[in-house]
Amino acid sequence: ILIAYKGVKMIVNGTQGGLFCVDAATGKTLWSNPFCAGNTANCPTPAFADGYLFWANGYGKGGICLQLDVADGKVTATEVWQTKDMVCHHGGYVIDNGFVYGNNGNGWACLELKSGRTLWKEQAVGKGSLCMADGMLYLFSEKSGRLGLGAASPDGFQMAGSFGVSGQGPSWAHPVVAGGRLYVRYDDTLYAFDIKAR
Repeated sequence: ILIAYKGVKMIVNGTQGGLFCVDAATGKTLWSNPFCAGNTANCPTPAFADGYLFWANGYGKGGICLQLDVADGKVTATEVWQTKDMVCHHGGYVIDNGFVYGNNGNGWACLELKSGRTLWKEQAVGKGSLCMADGMLYLFSEKSGRLGLGAASPDGFQMAGSFGVSGQGPSWAHPVVAGGRLYVRYDDTLYAFDIKAR
């Protein structure tokens, strides 16, 4: 991900060796963190908001949150907290208004970004991937083709609706909302749904 923070443009990614950050202009390493180094797979992309970088992985690892700072042109990344309440294999997470929403094992969780405090855990559609649009979380089960919709709220998750698409086997494709449509790929089919407000 590209982060522009306090006048510095940096690129951050999770790798087999942990988290790495390089200067976007020069490629020079600005900082690194060994969290999850040597893990079976580190699939999810880090997420950034309000000076905080969050990264979580599966295989029992959980997540880490780092606070970034820039002083005299030097970038630092200080660990703020770790959690086992967002063990995220592939499904990812989003940050909204100071809260992290994402896949946690066979369900979902909400964490406070600055503290790591767990606010809720829910089963919903089970393990899967997500995206967010207009304050709503779109959850997509990796096994059954089930989708669930609910408001992104730290007060708890209530599904406002659920439906399924046809297919077989696991799906690790993430749902996408663009141009008023929800796109979902399952098995060998790409589905598009009109979700514009009427």
